[in-house]
Amino acid sequence: MGAEYRVFGPPGTGKTTYLARQISKAAESYDGSVMVSSFTRAAAVELVQRKLPVDRESIGTLHAICYRALGRPEIAETHIADWNEAHPSHRISNRSVAMEDADTTPNKTSKDSVFQQMQIRRAKMIPKDYWPNTVQEFSALWDDWKEQSGYMDFTDLIEEAVRSVYSAPQSPAVGFFDEVQDFTPLQLKLVRQWIQGMEYAILAGDDDQCIYSFAGASPEAFLEPELSQEYVRVLDKSWRLPRKIQEYADSWIRKVAVRYPKQYRPKDSEGWVKKSVARWKYPETFMREVENHIADHKTVMILTSCSYMLEPLKQVLKSSSIPFHNPYRKSRGDWNPLGSRRGTTMVERILAFLLPSFELWGEQARYWRLDDLKKWVMVLNSSGVLKRGAKTLLLDKLKDVKEEDDPTSFDFGANVEDTSFDYGENKESQADVDEILSMLEPHALERAEASDIDWFYQNLLPAKKKIAKYPIDLIKNRGVRTLIEKPRLVIGTIHSVKGGEADIVYLFPDLSQEAYRTAISDREQRDSIRRQMYVGMTRAREGLYICEPSDMCHVELGGVG
Repeated sequence: MGAEYRVFGPPGTGKTTYLARQISKAAESYDGSVMVSSFTRAAAVELVQRKLPVDRESIGTLHAICYRALGRPEIAETHIADWNEAHPSHRISNRSVAMEDADTTPNKTSKDSVFQQMQIRRAKMIPKDYWPNTVQEFSALWDDWKEQSGYMDFTDLIEEAVRSVYSAPQSPAVGFFDEVQDFTPLQLKLVRQWIQGMEYAILAGDDDQCIYSFAGASPEAFLEPELSQEYVRVLDKSWRLPRKIQEYADSWIRKVAVRYPKQYRPKDSEGWVKKSVARWKYPETFMREVENHIADHKTVMILTSCSYMLEPLKQVLKSSSIPFHNPYRKSRGDWNPLGSRRGTTMVERILAFLLPSFELWGEQARYWRLDDLKKWVMVLNSSGVLKRGAKTLLLDKLKDVKEEDDPTSFDFGANVEDTSFDYGENKESQADVDEILSMLEPHALERAEASDIDWFYQNLLPAKKKIAKYPIDLIKNRGVRTLIEKPRLVIGTIHSVKGGEADIVYLFPDLSQEAYRTAISDREQRDSIRRQMYVGMTRAREGLYICEPSDMCHVELGGVG
């Protein structure tokens, strides 16, 4: 009982596929009595790819499983506004709660850093007596506020589960825990407590890819206690990294002081690692090169350690009408100006406006329906375009219309040719559509039916014009299909693309001033930076560019052959 097995999955070695296969076998052998947990919910769901008889309550992040086991308590982090009102001198921002990308953005309030220090110390199980006075003071106020309000914060979920949930919920016979290198010592204490009641458990990850130390994650927590070799497996074949990139990355990560040594073979190709003159402050100098790679049907990834280093790049990409996205961090609208997020996007409005264009859509072209009209009519400036009461009439007509899947909301990666514009049972009267269109001034209806995108842009509400400029520029310069095809260029921080890959990677060695300053005297910080850069290097399937630093705050990435 309680046997712990460890699986190390170096970059591109198929850890997810391996675990999915093991989960399937365990589910069949133990009649679905299996727990599947990962650092992120998406990763946990991905592991259970088949329709396995696994209880949904036993799938998810460790926090989610604890949340359900503790009766779904009210979460303190969802009430930050209430905290700020009760303690204005200790205000914190939502950014301090998210902690997604380490030090990519300066703290928004003076207490953000204190809040983060408190949560990190709790995650590392450091006794409060050893906390700085400012952190102890904040913690006392935070704990009192939670108690008075009946809230639990995210760390409470794990702490309380350690105290009161002695065995894993649903009493699974087997446990699978993925991305364990990013678990904190507190989380791993809970995992190993639960493992004692299981037949066995597999803990999978790669300590070399631990890049959440800023949130309390610790490679040592994953690697200790030491296990005999019969309980350890290293996946030894990378299906992503060619030889030169694997050798370069391996020589780099060997500099880390605390790690489990791993031997794994590259895929059967040479690949390349090159020095680039590119600097993040001057992205226009390497855009032609990036466009050439894209034109050669290559996917490209541009990676920095901090999000503010992407600001010049975003401006150049937009001014050059180059489509980009970050499918691994869809919550960042600035990294996904064409992607779907909450509400109707401007891209969806533009595509709805262009639906009648046979020149653009061919046989998929059709006339508007009520939902289509709502998308683009509602964002037009009424003056000179709409007759009085047009928008009110449209809203009134729509209130009883059944909402169906949006045919203009394209999912990147979907087969565009298979996209259907059928609304199914939503068969509103053509008379209703005609009545709405009659509320457009005659010249306006003429321009709309002609799919005049310039007219559409000129008559947008002022607040919408800024949002619409980039997608409309893409239409003019690269064609409307650009709006529905998956961009070949990914931009983001190294943290944001963990688990992702691209044919070509541009890696910038620059650090924030704080990270650079700390690394000078802190070995753990230096190792954390080495792991971060290692993750960036190992996203590349064919070629890796090591870029030039823009100032003195950077890491020396070594010689390039």
